[in-house]
Amino acid sequence: MDENLPVRACVGCSFCCRKARCGLALRLYGSGSRGERCPSLVYHDDRWWCKVIEHARGPLHEQYVAELYIGAGCCCGLNTDRQNIPTPEMLDNPPVQGDSKRRGARRRAGVPVDWKKAFDTLSESIGRQWVSGDMLFLISKSLEAETRPEVVLAFLDGVKRTRQKHVQDFMG
Repeated sequence: MDENLPVRACVGCSFCCRKARCGLALRLYGSGSRGERCPSLVYHDDRWWCKVIEHARGPLHEQYVAELYIGAGCCCGLNTDRQNIPTPEMLDNPPVQGDSKRRGARRRAGVPVDWKKAFDTLSESIGRQWVSGDMLFLISKSLEAETRPEVVLAFLDGVKRTRQKHVQDFMG
């Protein structure tokens, strides 16, 4: 395992569950609307839990644990929720983020944007993060619908170039 990307124990912050529904939730509930919390995500004992996993028994429980990597830990460097596990109230009433006056200031100031560099940086950043193979497939399909095939190949190449071996094995 790469020491640059430590895997820390899960603290029940729900970061991964809130970023994208897992395969189990997609099968049970569908994709849901943007920002909609997974119906299986419940908060008790000062942490988030999956009620499907909590209530499953026997081989089904074992299958779900293996499928969802329950207990495998957290390897996402962008997960700031680990330090302060959000409560349902915090998620339902998020603080306003960013200064709207600064958005787009670079473009208004006439600074040209190097889109190729931005695209390369984005694809490499995605490669370093905990993004599932399914999500990469959906992103590439969206790119394919919007642009040329070589752009999709450039995106996937950037992701593969920076994807850690254990993340590739873990997430596909």
